[in-house]
Amino acid sequence: MGNLLLQGNAIYSVDGDQVRSYLHPVGKRPSLANLAVFLSYCSPIHDAVIARHYRAYCSVRGWHVASRDTRKLIGIVKRVRKRHLASYMKKVFRSRDPFIVRKTHDYFSVRDRKAWDDEFTAVCNNPRAFVSECNGLHPDNDHSCQLSINGQPITLYSACVSENRLLRRHGIISRRWQNALRLNLLGIHTPRPIALIEKRESSGIWYAFLIVRSCEGILAQDFFASNSVPHYDKDVAAKRIAKAFLAMKQTGISVRSVRSTNVLISNLEPIFLDVTQLNQAIFPNRFGVLKAVREFLQEWPNDSEASILFCKKFEQLNLI
Repeated sequence: MGNLLLQGNAIYSVDGDQVRSYLHPVGKRPSLANLAVFLSYCSPIHDAVIARHYRAYCSVRGWHVASRDTRKLIGIVKRVRKRHLASYMKKVFRSRDPFIVRKTHDYFSVRDRKAWDDEFTAVCNNPRAFVSECNGLHPDNDHSCQLSINGQPITLYSACVSENRLLRRHGIISRRWQNALRLNLLGIHTPRPIALIEKRESSGIWYAFLIVRSCEGILAQDFFASNSVPHYDKDVAAKRIAKAFLAMKQTGISVRSVRSTNVLISNLEPIFLDVTQLNQAIFPNRFGVLKAVREFLQEWPNDSEASILFCKKFEQLNLI
């Protein structure tokens, strides 16, 4: 998607060396493969409209629409998306676009170049000082603090981590970094991570820090309990939360639990705040998501407006 520019009714290809021309029209099989690659960059939240897009594509090409080809296309899209996701996740600790890595024997940092701002340099160089200034907290245990850097609100997570580099990659801060990047790539909103820092102090103890952009909104618990929020807005937000759960299920993300206090509603879009309870399964773990859905439904009083809305939306997507 990043290689295409739209201007009015015109579409421009930015990366021209990826374009190949042929003397004759491309056949159906390679055309389906190309279409699947294109659609795989869309969020799985929109997979329900793949069949409609395929019908429009067939209409332009003058092809007969076969249900078998539609199912085949959807299957290819899901496989290609998983391959793209796996390739992307291999880069999150390396100096590969869009990430920049800086490391020495006692320091490691990786930054998302697209989210980075030079104003965060001071925090990145000495994150522990900012944590200590934040209510006098000490970064031995996992906690977070809210900061404002030149008017930009950020959240700084910190924790003591293992000296073993491989074990650090499975620590709570690294999991937050990986899961936030994974969900954002899939179109499931979560506060955007800016940088991950690991630093060894003079005592020999390693500390990990994560900088993310803070998000504004209303907690789902308060949003759906409010009488001032129109029913239509609640219906839209509930539908989008249900679609986010469906996207996790379709991409093999295992969810331990999602609390109503860990979901923020901003412009009717759900933002998942706590992303440490997610795991990328080798095989799709639909039962993990379904269990999380049941626990999420238990957050709401029986026969309440929110409970009825969520039951309806989850049932429509075959999540309950």
